[in-house]
Amino acid sequence: FFKEGTSEDEIQVLKAEVEKRPEVSKVDFQTADEAWDSFKKQYLGDYAGGFPDNPLEGDDNLQIYMKNVSQQANLVTYLESVNIVREVKRSEVTAMTLSAVNRLITLISAGVILVLLGVSIFLISNTVTIGIEIRRNEIEIMKYVGAGDFIVRGPFVIEGMLIGLIGSLIPLALIYVLYGEAVEYFSSKFSILSMFLQFYSPAVIFQKLMPITLGVGVGIGILGSLSSVRRHLNV
Repeated sequence: FFKEGTSEDEIQVLKAEVEKRPEVSKVDFQTADEAWDSFKKQYLGDYAGGFPDNPLEGDDNLQIYMKNVSQQANLVTYLESVNIVREVKRSEVTAMTLSAVNRLITLISAGVILVLLGVSIFLISNTVTIGIEIRRNEIEIMKYVGAGDFIVRGPFVIEGMLIGLIGSLIPLALIYVLYGEAVEYFSSKFSILSMFLQFYSPAVIFQKLMPITLGVGVGIGILGSLSSVRRHLNV
């Protein structure tokens, strides 16, 4: 919030400066009228007509969304040093809670990813092993007639890559379908989160994850198939 007499031009200058900070994701300028309209819709509903005047007059504000709430203290210190700023509203408890939740989610996600990677390599390795055993006689004949290792192993490596690629498409499809519903659910059940967090759209998430997921899937397929091929193709 800003001191009395602060012009919108001054606020816009500060907004531009805040947007340049690395810890800031987005900054929205909200006039006093917009703030009052939002408050009435959210809390007063049908009773809003009983308040003809705007009690928030003069409370133009900047709503700042952060990339990492653990950096909130640094941002608050900077804002409080700005001459036109009257008050900075923040919640230390909320910031600490969100930071702790973020760390917990990161650790859990890392653990789950490592487990899934191990399981994926194991499954792909076993699948390729089955293929090798089924074609054992054909492989031995190819080796005896002088076929090189690349010719013998190549089809199994490609098979592993395809399995990994297909396996990576399944979670991508699930993420695309379920992410939007999850965001909508949490936004409706925990509306306070919208004050501190900005969720990406499903399209943006899909676009960011697709190359990574496909690359990891193919990489796992190659590792799993090579592991199996090296163990079982010593003829």
